[in-house]
Amino acid sequence: MTPAVEARPGDETLVGRATSAFTRFRTGEREAFDDLVGVLTPLMWRTARGAGLDPTTAEDVVQTVWMVLLRSADTIREDRTVVKWVLTSTRREAWRVSRRTRTDGQHTAAVFGVDAEEVMDLPPAPRRTTRSSPTTGSGCCGSTCRPCPNAAVSSSG
Repeated sequence: MTPAVEARPGDETLVGRATSAFTRFRTGEREAFDDLVGVLTPLMWRTARGAGLDPTTAEDVVQTVWMVLLRSADTIREDRTVVKWVLTSTRREAWRVSRRTRTDGQHTAAVFGVDAEEVMDLPPAPRRTTRSSPTTGSGCCGSTCRPCPNAAVSSSG
């Protein structure tokens, strides 16, 4: 086990940047959470993908962990441990989702009388997205509340 890394003022390591952002977030600076997300999401993504999850499921795991952190931020005793907390939570959530996916695949295989490996090798269903309407200019969700990356895409495309 590696010793805890101490974050120091002006520390430009990942742990230092995450600790600084988390400290600012906990003291009421809501924008600091965006900084924390920017610093840790790539590492969380690699952790979830490293657990064998497909990109869509890894994205869901990362989002779930961020939501849990928002609800549980006050339970973290020392700000410098936020990286360890986030990575441990990401690993556990990835394992939980992976285990659930395997169990679901085995159940599906049993229902249809096929080998579980055949079910697990099927490609994931494509994600459906709603494109903006050229007449309304609304975004992906039908809202015009913010610029949407799909706003320029026609509904036929």
